[in-house]
Amino acid sequence: MKKHTILLLALVLGLVSCNQDLLNIDEKGVVEESDYYATDDDALSAITVVYNTMKSAYVPDFYIKNLLSNDAYCGGGSKGDRSDLEQLNEFSFSADNSNIKTAFSNYYQVIKYANVVIEKFPEDSETNTDVKDQCRAEAKMARAWAHLQLTMLWGTPPLVDHVLSSSDDYKQPNSAPEVMWNFIMTDLTEAAAVLPSKSSMNEEVVRFTKEAALSLKGKAQIFSGDYAGAKTTLKKVIDSGLYGLVSDMTTLFNKKGDYCEESMIEMNNVWDASNWNFSLFHLFTNPRADKMYIPSISYARGYGFFNPTDDFYNSFIEHDGDSHRLNSWIRTWDQMMDMEYANDQSGLKASFIYAHEGYFDFKYFTYADEVPAGGWGYYCEANFKYMRYAEVLLLYAEVCVEAGDSDGSGLAALNEIQSRAGAPETELTLENVKKESRYELWLEGTQYVNLVRWGDAATELADQGAYIPNFKGVAEDGSYIVDKSQYVNTYYGFKSNKHELLPFPEAETIVNSNIVQNPGWTNSGDE
Repeated sequence: MKKHTILLLALVLGLVSCNQDLLNIDEKGVVEESDYYATDDDALSAITVVYNTMKSAYVPDFYIKNLLSNDAYCGGGSKGDRSDLEQLNEFSFSADNSNIKTAFSNYYQVIKYANVVIEKFPEDSETNTDVKDQCRAEAKMARAWAHLQLTMLWGTPPLVDHVLSSSDDYKQPNSAPEVMWNFIMTDLTEAAAVLPSKSSMNEEVVRFTKEAALSLKGKAQIFSGDYAGAKTTLKKVIDSGLYGLVSDMTTLFNKKGDYCEESMIEMNNVWDASNWNFSLFHLFTNPRADKMYIPSISYARGYGFFNPTDDFYNSFIEHDGDSHRLNSWIRTWDQMMDMEYANDQSGLKASFIYAHEGYFDFKYFTYADEVPAGGWGYYCEANFKYMRYAEVLLLYAEVCVEAGDSDGSGLAALNEIQSRAGAPETELTLENVKKESRYELWLEGTQYVNLVRWGDAATELADQGAYIPNFKGVAEDGSYIVDKSQYVNTYYGFKSNKHELLPFPEAETIVNSNIVQNPGWTNSGDE
């Protein structure tokens, strides 16, 4: 299906009219904007830019949501390697954190280009076609996705429902939550009414589907507190029979799992040596290559970020036992050492691995055969997954706890997750759903926002960042040697009435006098 991906025409939304008083020259090879947004091909090119911009938003979105959770250490080579990321992981960040600024900007870039598609190809146009209808629906879904991320993280972000055209227009005020939720639901409802469904469970679909829009709508309904509405919406996705859980969980986040039956929202990565996007993501999630020898199946480089905490691993194994899911998501030092190595070289290269307790992220492991020779590890062909059917099942199980489960379908959804994982099946309770969500959706950007939504963040994240451990190998009795004394912080952890929401970026509050900063936050110069 990758062969059918629409080719990115980077030109399409970069058309900016020149100031005719300064430069009144006809440029060769440039299409007039008034003539461009006309054909089906134009619409396809425009929506491709929306998809590409949404893909660009994946990495900062991943960093923020997962580093704010209690399931992984930031990692890197040493203290200060990426202080901007460490600040997130330790809750010492401020309103000028670069990742927060980047994520905020990227979400609005998605909205910007989606608005272009919606406005340039209006439904009431005499030249409207089925192709333009689908592109417009996809743009509405992308716009809703971006507004949803902004609302989950910032609470009252500006709602942007049109192409901004002036400096004053850019100074949008905070939105009221009820207005934002209504806007998101409307976009997703209208998108779902137009978008096609898959033809079968095994069809590989690159573009958004009706069920993907409904899944996102159900999630938005839960975050807005509409459990009854979410139950109805998510049940439609389950009853469609077009999505399922793959049996081999080790394939889900590598190339083998691209566009599998479990994928709800996924962004395509296709290698083109002459045109590719630089990204550190797959190097960040691979083991630290200058601190240890790397298994032969892995790409030879890695920066060692997102290392599972000892607390998370022990909680996971207590819950799952030696399950398929545990071994698909995490590998211990012993398991890593049992793998094949070039020249039989294995073990530590240095005295310790920073921010590490002997456990490795294997969910986003970077396989050598998925990194093109010319990409140098800055590109990997494994796709980015934004939402899986597993999350749909867990969201549905949760709303059945809240809204009732008279037909047992909520319990069935929870047990389906547990059965595939190899974990014990349990009764349907909110506590059991919380546990399954933490283990099943580990490092998928759900834990932090869920903890805040459930009111558990102040307890679960209170001590996060108190110390940063160093892994120093294995003792004679087989236990892991972990030094917790070298890096100790005095300021750390989630603070109530502050960290429930991210700060609006300092740069944004400086240029936009209409936006009100979130509670507990100030600009650096005001502190």
